[in-house]
Amino acid sequence: MDPNNHKHLLKYINKQLCLIIDDYTVIESIADGCDSEGELYWFECKNGWHDRSWLLNDAIKEQKMKLYNKLKTGYKYKGTTYYFDLEKLKNLIMRSKT
Repeated sequence: MDPNNHKHLLKYINKQLCLIIDDYTVIESIADGCDSEGELYWFECKNGWHDRSWLLNDAIKEQKMKLYNKLKTGYKYKGTTYYFDLEKLKNLIMRSKT
């Protein structure tokens, strides 16, 4: 089944992605020198994650991958489990800008 055509799944995924992005909102940024690309920073996020600024996108991708892994075995809605095309599901989650 195409995950792009299941409105309840789309709503669930959107909500989960919004929570991930909200959790990784930077609440503190501390300058820590420079390299050839410019200034380096330590980030601390709303969820307590703290590390180098360039690792933030990887941390978000890891959380998106956890969501994908949770859904790839099926999505239960009103007592029915729906199974989706895994490639489309992965693209839907991982390519989201939310």
